[in-house]
Parts: sequence; C-alpha cells; structure tokens
Amino acid sequence: MKKLSKRDPPHNPQPLSPRHSYYCQMKRPGEESHPVDIAVRQRLPQDAEHKRLLELQEQVRAQLGKNTKAFLELETLRTDISLDREEAYFNLGYEHGLAEAQARARRETLVYSEAAEALAMDVREKLVQAQLPFEDALMVFLECLWVAALRQRGVLPEGSA
Repeated sequence: MKKLSKRDPPHNPQPLSPRHSYYCQMKRPGEESHPVDIAVRQRLPQDAEHKRLLELQEQVRAQLGKNTKAFLELETLRTDISLDREEAYFNLGYEHGLAEAQARARRETLVYSEAAEALAMDVREKLVQAQLPFEDALMVFLECLWVAALRQRGVLPEGSA
C-alpha cells in the first residue's frame, strides 16, 4: 500500500519545503505534543467536538464493516493536508511577524512620511510572500534604488519608472 503520510512518525513533523520551517524548529525531541498544539488546546477547548468526531468516525467505520481501507486512507490524507496547512499558516505568520518586528524596531529610529511607511509595508509584505532567494530580492531592491537615484538626479521625470 502506498504511504500517504508525509510525517514519520505523525507527531514529529518534517519541513514541507527546503525553506526554513519555524514550526518544525519548535518541536523538541522526546516531547509528546508540539508546543503549538498545546497552546491551541488551551485556547480552544474542544472536548465536546472531539468526542462527537470520534463517535461519527466509529459510526462510519461500523457502516463500512471490514472494508475500511479507503476510509482510513481518506482520513490520513485529510489529516496530512490539514497539518500541512497548519504548518504553512504558522510559518507565514511567523515570517510576517519577524518582518513587522524588525520594521517597528527600525521605525523607532527613522521617521517616514505616511506614504513612505505605506510603501514600506507593501514592499515588505510582497517580499515575504514572494519567497525570493536573497540574491533575487537584493537585485529587486537595487533596481528600486537605481530608479530613485535617477529620479533624484533628474534623469527620470516624476511619475515614471
């Protein structure tokens, strides 16, 4: 049977991509549960929902009889997709939080106009979302600086790029 789960074992998540996974970084060897799972359980007690979910799963298994292979594969795949999405959301939120924290620290020493601050936020968000290699991101910023320098020297008129 083809293995559906990308996690081996299920409570020891592996990174989804070659990029750094902050979610996987938080898991400590030997711990039963992931720290994020523990924190979420404390904020969202779902005892009744979890119990009902288990009851419904048992009802479906009973109705299927001995032919539960497809059901188990479906549940494994559904769980894997859910865990992958959780990891991606966590990593994305963490990356955005890091970028925002660094920007706030810089803003304490620099004064931007409202328009410049809005542009910086847009560029920062697009950079996090683009997930460019460092060299590509650097080239994009150099191109932007080049345009700003040309405008400053009067080579490019206002409003052109």
